[in-house]
Amino acid sequence: MRKIRLLLVDDEEDFRTPIASILSGSGMEVVEAGSAQQMDTLLQAGGEAPDVVLLDINLPDESGLQVARRIFTNNIP
Repeated sequence: MRKIRLLLVDDEEDFRTPIASILSGSGMEVVEAGSAQQMDTLLQAGGEAPDVVLLDINLPDESGLQVARRIFTNNIP
């Protein structure tokens, strides 16, 4: 059975790291990004698209709401 691939995007490493650890421990494949730009770089690198995105709406480089709009309209890089 294939693992659920989760993309966790949050600039607060003190929040992101424990959440990623908990989710990884539950059997998910977790990919982390600290900004919208890092998320774009990860998605552009190819690989498998995430099944779930956990997204902070207060990112330092772009509104998480704008990022969500891009994701839902399939305009992700």
